[in-house]
Amino acid sequence: MPDTISSRINGFSTLPTDPGGYGHSGLRGSGISSSESLRVSTAFHPAARLVPSAYSDAVLQSQDGVLFYVHRAILAEASSNGFGSALLHDAAAPIAVNDDSAVLNIILHAIYDLPSAQFSPSFPTLVDAVDRMEPVYGVAPTRFILPATSSDLFSQLYSHAPLRPIDVYMLAAHHGLEDLAVLASGHLLSFKLETLTDDMTVYMGAMYLKRLVFLHLDRLKRLREILLVPPPPHEGRGCKADPQRAWALAAAALVNDAKPDLSPHLLAASMKSFAGDIPCARCMHNFQTRLGEAAESWSNVPASI
Repeated sequence: MPDTISSRINGFSTLPTDPGGYGHSGLRGSGISSSESLRVSTAFHPAARLVPSAYSDAVLQSQDGVLFYVHRAILAEASSNGFGSALLHDAAAPIAVNDDSAVLNIILHAIYDLPSAQFSPSFPTLVDAVDRMEPVYGVAPTRFILPATSSDLFSQLYSHAPLRPIDVYMLAAHHGLEDLAVLASGHLLSFKLETLTDDMTVYMGAMYLKRLVFLHLDRLKRLREILLVPPPPHEGRGCKADPQRAWALAAAALVNDAKPDLSPHLLAASMKSFAGDIPCARCMHNFQTRLGEAAESWSNVPASI
């Protein structure tokens, strides 16, 4: 395969079988003839100095035949099972792993704390990588998927939250990625909880399911509490206006159809539509003042777990 732009974007390029100029002999005895070309990771290639003081001393080969030149010490330190027992194999030949290059590429970039967004992995590929980190390779996602790291895996996952909030939330919940789950939950205020399937609830786990449900319930409860407080009455002599009745009617109509994602602007607009018949200027002022206070209080209600 030629070393094209597309192959570099996908994370590999073509090298001759014997990369002798790179000072690495990991392919000898691999059963690959010298006339063949090999696909080699553009980040984890023989000449890459990912560790300034050491050359790579192991070669991983993905299911689709891409080679990744890595350091045993780094993988051993990151993994609780010898990187899926790969480190138990002889270093003189490529070690086959049961994942394609796209998934392996993401996992290794996370371990080495390197950005991988330039490869534009799809969301399903990101999910596959995270789901296989610990059960297959003994690599804890909670250690390597953090907001404050050079690895952009956290940012890549969160970038999908606006369009796939429940998927990001479930993934974060399943792996205990608290920061990601909190951020993703902020995009779930309009999510219909009744659409959750048994498989989805099992995957996210009872604790994060409960927190999501109570996020919705607590916001609606707080909305009712806020709207229970009416504007103060006008004690002026001869005033026949009843702003409190108008408030009660507006609040009842709003609460009846309110969703957790109700915006402060929509709250104010919906309530204000019931104030048109208030004839007293003072009563109208009291209504609008209380409405402003209610909208501000609503804007301060937590919008994430």
